[in-house]
Amino acid sequence: MKRTWAVRALVLVAALGLMVPEQLLHAAAPGAAPMPVVAKPPGDTPTSRIADVALAEDGVLHGIVVDSQATIVPEIQVSMIQGDREVARTVSDAEGRFTLHAVRGGVYQIAAGTGLSAYRVWTASTAPPAATRIALVNARPQIVRGQMPFWDLFKSDAFMVAAIVATAVAIPVAVHNLRDDNDSSS
Repeated sequence: MKRTWAVRALVLVAALGLMVPEQLLHAAAPGAAPMPVVAKPPGDTPTSRIADVALAEDGVLHGIVVDSQATIVPEIQVSMIQGDREVARTVSDAEGRFTLHAVRGGVYQIAAGTGLSAYRVWTASTAPPAATRIALVNARPQIVRGQMPFWDLFKSDAFMVAAIVATAVAIPVAVHNLRDDNDSSS
């Protein structure tokens, strides 16, 4: 009977170990002050970053198409979209460069490959000092979804692997012992 409670307690501890946030399990250095918790202001939501780009004097937008590793992407179609309407289209050259002609100032999206970037385009005379002269367009953005492929769980953290292994061992042992206890009591 005592062994049954010990097994149940072991299973409970293993299950709780999987549910506790990882940050609570890490020990701080002796004598270290606790890390402050930074709360987000109410209504603070993540937004897409809009880059400021200045047009050339003749109203031409210059840009370069790259992938998520900053490698040049040559000869790919580039479209400039305002609202739901395509304003201009071109193809990047062998060095990933492109130019879009007869562009006015405003907010645009530039699409290349599977990438879509937002830009605030300024005329040469009204551009703020922080505006760049070349739009850098990511044609193949790396998608981050806050998920991890199942097999990466086994590579990510030694504690997680130990918890999974402990649970995988403890549950069958507990079930087996419960069956043995139930069989002997009847």
